[in-house]
Amino acid sequence: MRIGKMKKGNALTMAGRGYPVCLLGWMLALASLTGHAGELSLDRTFGDNMVLQRNHPVPVFGIAPAGTEVTVRLNDKTAQATSDSQGVWRVELPSMEAGGPHVLQISAGGEQRTYKNVLVGDVWVCAGQSNMNLPLRNQPDVDATLAAADRPEIRLFRSPTRGRANPRTDFAENHPGWVVASPDTAGAFSGLAYHFATRIQDEIEVPIGIIHAARGGSFIESWIPRPAIEAAPELKPILDQWEWLNANRSQGSGFPSPVGKQAISTLYNESIHPHITRPIKGVLWYQGESNTDRGYQYRTLLPVLVESWRDIWDQPDLPFVVVQLPNYDPGVNPFGPQDGGPWEIVRESQSTILKLPNTALAVTLGMGLDQDVHPRDKRGVATR
Repeated sequence: MRIGKMKKGNALTMAGRGYPVCLLGWMLALASLTGHAGELSLDRTFGDNMVLQRNHPVPVFGIAPAGTEVTVRLNDKTAQATSDSQGVWRVELPSMEAGGPHVLQISAGGEQRTYKNVLVGDVWVCAGQSNMNLPLRNQPDVDATLAAADRPEIRLFRSPTRGRANPRTDFAENHPGWVVASPDTAGAFSGLAYHFATRIQDEIEVPIGIIHAARGGSFIESWIPRPAIEAAPELKPILDQWEWLNANRSQGSGFPSPVGKQAISTLYNESIHPHITRPIKGVLWYQGESNTDRGYQYRTLLPVLVESWRDIWDQPDLPFVVVQLPNYDPGVNPFGPQDGGPWEIVRESQSTILKLPNTALAVTLGMGLDQDVHPRDKRGVATR
């Protein structure tokens, strides 16, 4: 399923520049959003302590005064471009092996932007709802975990998750950017993402960057680009529902705005879209609790999410790891915590994702709590 992002070399590019249409629009929107079209600027996913994906070309892009020569340096790698009449420029540095720290320097005219302590490693998007969001400080044995959290090669970028009606291209100027794991900072990391990162790094010994994008109570459809939902006939009831809500809200019926954690595409627009311009290693997805009343529909929604994200990142083999819902008995299941009930249907739907290549399922039965939807042991989930 293609939903608008061009493959490399696609003929639908800006004449004479070679920018894919989607990237051109993204950068022009950045210029409009930031108001920096007359000076050198990059979006805030670039910054000190950032992690770049290894073994992939490194795109660097932004805005500068029109007709300005821009030079980008990363260690001994150098690339140049000239900003066009809109101020848009883009270079692509060759792929690099894991390592660092490096310095990324961008110069244009008399201006310069320098980003320090840059690492090259593996970047994982860790997304979903509250169990992905649960912070490390709420985990068992947190004191010992934080005391051992001096992990300078693990960094986290936390995406805001308020929800937006349209895709955003940058974050607020006060966004903290990339945060290095330490005893003072790691408590605010996603517990699952942190344990996942430490386990991977201990095994493969490369820097790990985590893009954390999770919101409690969110529906899966809020994380899917709208064109992908529109392209799936089975999901028309979801579109009909939100169109009805919008129509009734506009008539003053008292319905709250659909622009939030459950409306179609709003969290994708807010939290994921700003990151699609650079390659990543894979996705760790922990969500489904809020869709348990539509468990059969989930077996359509989850593949649409996976394929749409692969499409937008232009990484058709992007690894996607799904955390299957654990046992949970909210008091309405007479057959016990692991049999029957709505969660069983979602678990079954989640297992069907294995029909897609480069997917994996982390089975967490036995790790849940009968009366708590938020089991604290995320280290065990990360291990699985």
